[in-house]
Formats: sequence, C-alpha cells, structure tokens
Amino acid sequence: MPDEPATDQSPIALDVVLVVEDQLPNRALLKATVRRAASRRVREAIILEATTIAEARTILAARPIDLVVLDVRLPDGDGLSLARDLGQADERPRILVLSASVLPSERTVALDAGADLFMAKPFVPTDLVEAMASLLDLGSVVRSGGRLRSLRLGSSSGGRPTAPAPSGSRRARADPASSPDRERRPDARAS
Repeated sequence: MPDEPATDQSPIALDVVLVVEDQLPNRALLKATVRRAASRRVREAIILEATTIAEARTILAARPIDLVVLDVRLPDGDGLSLARDLGQADERPRILVLSASVLPSERTVALDAGADLFMAKPFVPTDLVEAMASLLDLGSVVRSGGRLRSLRLGSSSGGRPTAPAPSGSRRARADPASSPDRERRPDARAS
C-alpha cells in the first residue's frame, strides 16, 4: 500500500472551539466567519455549538475545549456564570465573550467573571478571527500553586498574541491599535 501524504496538522491537533450562543443567525455568522478565516488555525478548528448554559456544561464535561466563545444573555441564565465556574477549575479553556452590550460596566463584569477577552456585537469578522487566533495561541489557563499561568500545547503563526498588561492594571486592551470594543484580562498572558 502506498503511504498517505503527510499533513502538517493531524485531526488530533485541531483546536476545539465551543460557541455558546442561542441565536441561530449569530451562530451561523460566527461559523461562516471562522470558515473563511485567513488564519488556518482558526479556519480548521472544530466548532461545537451550545444554545444554553446546560448544553455548554455537558459538552465541557465530555471533552477538552480550547476556546469558548460565549454570549452573555442565554435562555437558561447569564453566560458569565459559566465563565465564573470555569475560572474555578485547575485548567480551563480561554474565554471570549461576545455581547451586544458595549457599556463599560458590562465589560468590567465580563472580565472580572473570568473572560480573557470581551468583544461587542456586531463584530468585525477580521477582528474576531484575530482575537480567536491570539487566544488559541496562548493555550489553556492552568492554576498552579494558586496562580494562573498559560499552558501552551502548540503554537501557530496565524495569530498575533498581544502584549501583557502593565503591572497593577486590572484591564488592558487586547492590542494598542485595536478597537475600543475589545478588552482582555491582564492574566491572559501570564506564564
């Protein structure tokens, strides 16, 4: 039998993204954006969907997830409760909150709940892809000795990881040149 051609990325190495969004048009737009992404890592990610917090918890309990794209207002409660619960685990996926609310207080609440990044809806597709690639590049968040640190299982040149927040800062923009609709947690780059 002839050998199969080698690929630079096996199915085992694909990232898994869980989209927690109750509105079908929003899920469809997000999936279409991912499928057309310039970043190969994002484009080839396995996309799982949940329309409720309960469905998301079932999926998270069943398999490893690299990134959760989380809506705030869901039929069975506040999506940020899921972010808070994930933050208590010894290892958790990165969390990107997409919300229709752009109030500064909503951003603060999302980041304090454990989100790594906050983006407003409607989103700019290229900004969403860049944010997803950056978070996937950072790897899982692992609690070690009570401190959070990144666990990098693999890296891709597709995303541009962002600079760490200044010492003592509670929140920092994901990228100095980014839109004001994106903010991230200061510990998102902790090592």
